[in-house]
Amino acid sequence: MNMQQVTGATLTAAKNRITALCQTFKDANLAIGQRNDEYDRRKQAAQRELMRASEFVSLFPSPPTFAAENAEIASKQAQIAAITGTNTFPKALLEQDIFMLNVMKNMKTETYARELSKPERTMTAAQFSTLYPAPTHATDLSTISAAQTEANKLDAFLKSGPYPNPGAYDVDLLSGTAVSYP
Repeated sequence: MNMQQVTGATLTAAKNRITALCQTFKDANLAIGQRNDEYDRRKQAAQRELMRASEFVSLFPSPPTFAAENAEIASKQAQIAAITGTNTFPKALLEQDIFMLNVMKNMKTETYARELSKPERTMTAAQFSTLYPAPTHATDLSTISAAQTEANKLDAFLKSGPYPNPGAYDVDLLSGTAVSYP
């Protein structure tokens, strides 16, 4: 604690600096709010409108693989191979199931190929967040933190006096601030 006589100019400079820092808080918070609002507007628009081809390719870079369908087809083919005797009805049902699975695979492949050039779906919130991460506001948050630290030091400086000695304040609290003590 280094109590020194301080002039009115230093006190005024400290008060003015606190006022300027308050404006910095407001500006940074407003910028954060505006970026969050813009992000939310873009997200809502993406959920209403059809996605662009570039977004579709980013989300779905390769065509469907059909692992489950292929496994089911292989299972049904094994069942067909195991059928013996003169009753062909179960065999015909299994062949029809295989045919339908292949039709579904072809439809999915055709849909994927069509949507590569002109997607016919909207984006979900999770897909939007994958493509467009939410803003982090690192610069604004560090500005707010630095300004808050400086404002706290200046506030502590102003509260350190003038008691018990009239006109005396702890000038050590001005270190690291924009206000200097002669």
